[in-house]
Amino acid sequence: MKQLFLLLFIVFCQASLAQNLITQSYSEAVLGEDFNEQNDIWQYPTSYENLFILDKGQYFLTRQNPASAYAIMAKWPNNLTRFNIKTALILGPAESKEQTIGVIFLIQDEGKGAVVFEINKDREYRVKEMVGAYYKYVTGDKASAGWVKSKAISNKELNKVDIKVFGTQCDFYINGEFLTSFNVPEEYGPGRLGLIIGPSAKAKVDYFYVYTTSVDAESLGPVEKELTPEERIMKLSKENLELKRELAEVNVDQIKAEADQIIGLLEERLEIASQSVELLEVENQQLKQYKNEVLTDMDEDVFLTLSQSLKDEIKKNQELQGEIEFLNDSIKTIHANFQDFKLKLLEQAIKDKEKELKNKPKEQPKPELPKKEEPTEESIQILKGSASATTEAEAIEGVDAKPTKGVTTEEWDATDLTDQIQTLSKPKSPEEYEDQPSIEISKQVVKPEPRRVRTAVKREN
Repeated sequence: MKQLFLLLFIVFCQASLAQNLITQSYSEAVLGEDFNEQNDIWQYPTSYENLFILDKGQYFLTRQNPASAYAIMAKWPNNLTRFNIKTALILGPAESKEQTIGVIFLIQDEGKGAVVFEINKDREYRVKEMVGAYYKYVTGDKASAGWVKSKAISNKELNKVDIKVFGTQCDFYINGEFLTSFNVPEEYGPGRLGLIIGPSAKAKVDYFYVYTTSVDAESLGPVEKELTPEERIMKLSKENLELKRELAEVNVDQIKAEADQIIGLLEERLEIASQSVELLEVENQQLKQYKNEVLTDMDEDVFLTLSQSLKDEIKKNQELQGEIEFLNDSIKTIHANFQDFKLKLLEQAIKDKEKELKNKPKEQPKPELPKKEEPTEESIQILKGSASATTEAEAIEGVDAKPTKGVTTEEWDATDLTDQIQTLSKPKSPEEYEDQPSIEISKQVVKPEPRRVRTAVKREN
């Protein structure tokens, strides 16, 4: 009778507990990680204490520190209060029997709280809550350090962990079997999440997904997809073509300003890529040193894993070198296109100016007044010769041109020549030039005729 009563009590408790479990549907993926390639969400340190690398689509974790655990925080801002974490974990071979691997979530600001779910090699699990600098066990007791046995946990295959959170309630499942449920304090808000590995532990993580409700997913907006190096190069090439098309539609000043800005951005990306290459080289050196100092007594599987990782790092280094060369070529191309465009603008401006000058009407020259000519020494000599010849002719014929009392022929000739010179030397007005045609004095040399000698005859009245 007592056994029947106890059985009914257990069934009743399980039924009551089942009614309080979270039944909300979490169908919208907001974070999906398959660990196929490195990204900015997870850490990949290669130090003496921590070695976290990707190995055949899995996150390979090695913790060398024997004194403390290490939390791997995902660089993903979780603002959800209703979400579902799904991951697959397995512990690797190690000398320490106390190695652990698990999930940490609801990490509050300033270390005010967090929730941790862990499994160990003894097929046990535990849930603990971080309160300040200490942990409070939610499962088990202090003597067992919170550990609880479960046949659902496997040491040979991946353990599928399923954690559901709805407000303050948290439900825990492993490999499809319900483990436990508890409520966090009311003051808890949304918090970051990640993985946690125990001291001197080795583990592998196959995937890490976060789901939420359709309503909460809409509030987060679209999830930005991580681009591969090839997709980033194609995106940069497309942006480069669009910028070239825009450069043809703006003036030279805008072209120069935007080109300088683009070149600056490309140079920054080039510098970042160079820093990544240097960082990879440093990590390669650390891996070589780690191999020489630490991996001498490590098993063959880990050594092969590290060799594959080094090979992958070398390939990534080569891809980054190619990206650097592509960015350098892009900068040179932009410089050349900018110079060609400036030359085309200058040639067009010169053609427009020449066309403007060609079509402009020519100005008619103003008429010039004839210049006043001064008598030259040669013209005076010609006039003197002409006057002398006239006087001699009149004397020979016996006719006086200007009879004057008491004046000899030579005196009259001299007087008449003076009057002619004064008449020629007198300046003329513009009206006189218009009424009379201009007379050009010939520069032809006139030979004087032989002069006849006669005796001057004085006449009386």
